[in-house]
Amino acid sequence: MKTTDDLLLIPLRDALARSARRAIIEILAPPYDAAGIGTLRVVRAVEEHDRLELTAAYEGYARL
Repeated sequence: MKTTDDLLLIPLRDALARSARRAIIEILAPPYDAAGIGTLRVVRAVEEHDRLELTAAYEGYARL
């Protein structure tokens, strides 16, 4: 498992465009009903075998 620091905090769409590997994406969300505000950014990127695991979060959240 290798952390990919060059993908951190960039927009998710840009991270996906940079990677030719298969990606598994997880979106973080607060523990209450909310809508994401701003850009969806990569907060964790790990290379494992032939895939890239990305965790992303919005810049902010508005409670619904």
